[in-house]
Amino acid sequence: MHEHSLSVSPTTIEQAQAWIRALVDPESADDAATIIGDLVGAAGVRTPPGGRIQLAATSQHGELTIEVRTASPDMSSGNGPDWSKCSNRAWSMATRQTDSGYIAMAKVNCPRRAEP
Repeated sequence: MHEHSLSVSPTTIEQAQAWIRALVDPESADDAATIIGDLVGAAGVRTPPGGRIQLAATSQHGELTIEVRTASPDMSSGNGPDWSKCSNRAWSMATRQTDSGYIAMAKVNCPRRAEP
């Protein structure tokens, strides 16, 4: 598993996309970057000022799982993009509330370049 943490800023989406592109093969990079960009965009507008967005990527059997976590108490509200925006590129998408915030997860057929 690869993990990364980002402060919310005007470049948060681009930083997340660069991070995921470095982990996946070139054929899958566009889909993975679009998915993580959509998820981070949705999380960013709902994350409290000064908050951080946690990223995780896990590859297993040719499947990449991307997780975006935020400490926001309610991801259903806000004026930003919808969590489900990436659903046209991901084959599986889920969100859930936890005691510490909110998690969005997307799965895509996309092997990583190298195992950790």
